[in-house]
Amino acid sequence: MEPQTTIQRFYTLYSLNTSEYKTSFYKNLFKKLQLLDIKSTFVSFLLFINMITFGQSSSCNADLRAENDRNAQSASSAASALYIMVLTNNSSASDTYSLNALNINNTCANTDGSSSAGNVNLETAFLDTNQQSISNISINAGQSASFLVKITVANGTAYNKWCCTQVNAESTTCSNYKVNTVLHTLTINPNED
Repeated sequence: MEPQTTIQRFYTLYSLNTSEYKTSFYKNLFKKLQLLDIKSTFVSFLLFINMITFGQSSSCNADLRAENDRNAQSASSAASALYIMVLTNNSSASDTYSLNALNINNTCANTDGSSSAGNVNLETAFLDTNQQSISNISINAGQSASFLVKITVANGTAYNKWCCTQVNAESTTCSNYKVNTVLHTLTINPNED
């Protein structure tokens, strides 16, 4: 083996260091790219979830009202109140709405201004326009559908008392989205119908 000149030794040393540097550089670059890929995937996932949430919330839009805004009626044990309800799906997609009723006597204002302290609880049923029992209703985008709310007065219920019933239509497409309206029913003496 011949002795190396200073230039040859420098070149050999430089070549080794350059080779190690390149290997180290590519390893670090690969690690950074992997980390960047994980971050990109996570950010993409969050954006996707946000789009779904925003898409659902912006697509849910409905209206619920009593037909001709007739949300106050009288009823007796001999004759129930029958409210015609109109539910409109103002969204861009079909939706199915779950129907339920809630007694809100403690928080409502009676239509005649009387105190709600003496209000009574009445039975509520949901019916389709053929008077068949229903618990949900499906409506195409931009369409309306009618259904009935039957409020029944039990025998022995006090006369001239109000009941405030909140009718809810809850979307099955968008979680936590619902529309509602309040019905006011006055109990009357069945002998005075």
